[in-house]
Amino acid sequence: METKIRTTMIGSLSVIDDTLGYLWGQGKPRSQLTDQEIEMEQIKEELRTEILNNGNNQIRAASAEINQYDITWNRYRYNSDFKDKEIV
Repeated sequence: METKIRTTMIGSLSVIDDTLGYLWGQGKPRSQLTDQEIEMEQIKEELRTEILNNGNNQIRAASAEINQYDITWNRYRYNSDFKDKEIV
């Protein structure tokens, strides 16, 4: 469960980087960034930290809640009764 939540967080951050990375000069050497790109990179890092902190808090909350239950995993068990039917 933890891995799935963490993968969702990291995947979302990756989409943000891929879509908006041009705003903070993603891929450019630090020495070639404009003042505006440096400012946007700082904002992006603050957002990233907040997203990860919120996600980690949710992981802890979910883990604490799950620990309140007895859980068994039946691993994709599917039972079906097939009855002979007359084809018309």
